[in-house]
Amino acid sequence: WSLYELLNVGPASNPDNTESNLYTYDIFNRHCFGSFFNILKELIYSPKTGEQFMYDQSASTRMHWDSSGELIYPNEEFGREIMQLFTIGLNELNEDGTETLDEFDRTMKNYDRFDVMSNARLFTGFSYATRRGNNEELFRSETSSLDPMRIEIDKHDFFPKSTLNQGWIGDRYPLCVDLPKHHFLKVGAKFHFRGGMAKPLVHHQPDHWDSDESIKRFVLSPGSSLYEKLCAP
Repeated sequence: WSLYELLNVGPASNPDNTESNLYTYDIFNRHCFGSFFNILKELIYSPKTGEQFMYDQSASTRMHWDSSGELIYPNEEFGREIMQLFTIGLNELNEDGTETLDEFDRTMKNYDRFDVMSNARLFTGFSYATRRGNNEELFRSETSSLDPMRIEIDKHDFFPKSTLNQGWIGDRYPLCVDLPKHHFLKVGAKFHFRGGMAKPLVHHQPDHWDSDESIKRFVLSPGSSLYEKLCAP
């Protein structure tokens, strides 16, 4: 209850929609004695949070430019509020909770507008899941106000995003070119079967790929080491 009172998830468009409100409350029930990261992750995917902070349906600048020729930037509301309301706050703090001051006795800001813009690009591509039965809806809609949102790849900004410490998100992860040779054959490597068709339903493939000869599909050669490991009897 304390988390529900402290964290702003907003009334959204239907404050009387009991089931969606309880769904949000359940997030705090599941994680109140666990990780704040897990709370924040579920809230980010929540339709209620997406509507309140207006990053639902937010798309990358690249997508707007490619589709309409217009220079439209992602919505920055949640890019700012995730820092100001949910995590680090406006100003740097000392261990005792007092504000950190610089040499001129001025408060020191935790972030600037460039950090907000970088965050805004993170929260692009989120869209509502399809409405399903057996849950409360106070108005007719084709989308769900209850189920977690999904990310549409074409609308998501896939360019690098900066961190608050002058680095880049993902810096700790190795690049594919830096991995050892045949790392996919090492003990402990995992492979996920995503479908047996050339165009599985769980994959996204733009229609223009069919006529684009530069698009190459990965096909396992029966004589390869990986084929032998995965498919040989």
